[in-house]
Amino acid sequence: IGASLSFHPFVDLLRGWASIAEDDAESDALAKLERAIAILGPGADEALPFVATLLGLRPPGDAAERIAAMDGDAVEKLVTKSLRDVLEAIAHAKPVIVVLEDVHWADRSSVNLLESVLLLALRAPILFCLVMRPQFEQTSDHLAAVARRELGTRHVEIALQPLTAADIDDLIRNLLDIEDLPESVRATITDKAGGNPFFTEEVVRELIEAGAIEEHEGRFRVTELIGEVVIPSTVQEVIMVRIDRLDEAKRHVLQLASVIGRSFSYGVIVELVDRARTLRDDLADLRDKQILVEQGQRWDFPVGERTPAE
Repeated sequence: IGASLSFHPFVDLLRGWASIAEDDAESDALAKLERAIAILGPGADEALPFVATLLGLRPPGDAAERIAAMDGDAVEKLVTKSLRDVLEAIAHAKPVIVVLEDVHWADRSSVNLLESVLLLALRAPILFCLVMRPQFEQTSDHLAAVARRELGTRHVEIALQPLTAADIDDLIRNLLDIEDLPESVRATITDKAGGNPFFTEEVVRELIEAGAIEEHEGRFRVTELIGEVVIPSTVQEVIMVRIDRLDEAKRHVLQLASVIGRSFSYGVIVELVDRARTLRDDLADLRDKQILVEQGQRWDFPVGERTPAE
């Protein structure tokens, strides 16, 4: 979704910094942004119209008309400068860590903006932590090359390697602490995981939901169903097996939520579900199954790149 939205990761970043809620009216959102920028001190207010534009808010006063009269390249340059100034002011007030996940999906405008703001690490107490997959030429690979070239020794690259078979086996033991788990099941999970810890965790949850493993007196134990279990071959398959096991009402909630986006607010989903009385129970059950993660009044899909609607 974010790959088609200009400056998508920075919009989320700045909204969080200014405490702008998803359901805030535009006037309230702009007021929060003005207060956040005003705290940064003299001169910071010059960035307000362009940061507001970045967030899709109408700038105050006659700034909106002036920006509308500019060409797109000029606006993008001023947005970049304004965000750089704001980040630098924040960092000089207090050291800052900026974390951006799934950068390999970033849109072109965000990549260009990142190229510029990364250089702040040379002169301000600011750390950029970019979490991304390799082998995306236009995004992650490009930004890694820029960081190596421009930041020198201030750039550190940590490449995560697949877990070894022994690591996966340790993970299974730590998750379940079951001595009588059949070796054939353990070996199949290890083989299909391909070193992916997320796949391993999802398979373990599937075994529990399928009744092949049950909790008894505070510990897990194998049931007679363990011999009938079929372990999926991919992350997508194991997630879909878990989702298919849900009742129709909970699947419907997931489908609606996934159309909203990977993260969604309760206030939005409740408008779409015609049985608000049971929605909280459905969301709570999906949270308990770790299909959704609750973050205040927001929810998130912790299921990799694909949402259930896909």
